Amino acid sequence: MKVISVASAEEPLDRKPMVTAKRQFGLAKSEVKSSLCRAIIAGMLIVGLSGCVSSPTPVSRYTLPLGDAQAEDLSDDAGQTVTVAPVSTARYLRHDGILMQLSDIELRHADNHLWAEPLERQLDRTLKYSLAQNLADTQVLQVRPGVAIEESNYRLTVDIDRFQGRHDGKAVVGGEWEIRNDQGRRVAHRRFQIEEPLGSDGYPALVRSLGRAWQQAIAEMAEALEARLD
Repeated sequence: MKVISVASAEEPLDRKPMVTAKRQFGLAKSEVKSSLCRAIIAGMLIVGLSGCVSSPTPVSRYTLPLGDAQAEDLSDDAGQTVTVAPVSTARYLRHDGILMQLSDIELRHADNHLWAEPLERQLDRTLKYSLAQNLADTQVLQVRPGVAIEESNYRLTVDIDRFQGRHDGKAVVGGEWEIRNDQGRRVAHRRFQIEEPLGSDGYPALVRSLGRAWQQAIAEMAEALEARLD
């Protein structure tokens, strides 16, 4: 009887898979190590970039320029008196962020470009100073709650419903004003909209253009008052 030894025939078969398995395991370990390194580097990059993105954007605050107007002392014996009511603005303008008009119907307030104080207060101040500068021998007084004013030759009321930058590169200031005499009768009234091109890009240029447009509107009011004060 012939005996066939299967051990010698199967031994190479048994060893080959073991060697192959060791080699495959070695390659897999190398690949895992390489992938882990790449993952760590990628993670570091993501953390670095997210740190840049999450860094706070600086906030800029702006005031309207006074133009050529300067504060000056007026004597109590000024020839005539004009009272100015607090400037009223549309509700959507009562926001810290400077307003941009993106289309004919879309408006957006800036998050990082803000008015240094409420816009209405800045409009009040520039209106008073500029009128006083333009009206010689005339005392310009602002009406305040609880402050009594004995007499006034004329009273000026201003409502603003446009005070924004526009997508076509212009600053827009619009609204209406009226003048009433000492008897309460309206003697002048005008609806206005002034568009002033921006000298350059950016919010500083927009604020300066808004200031120029507002000064143009004030000059028209001063001209109407001067014609009646004479």
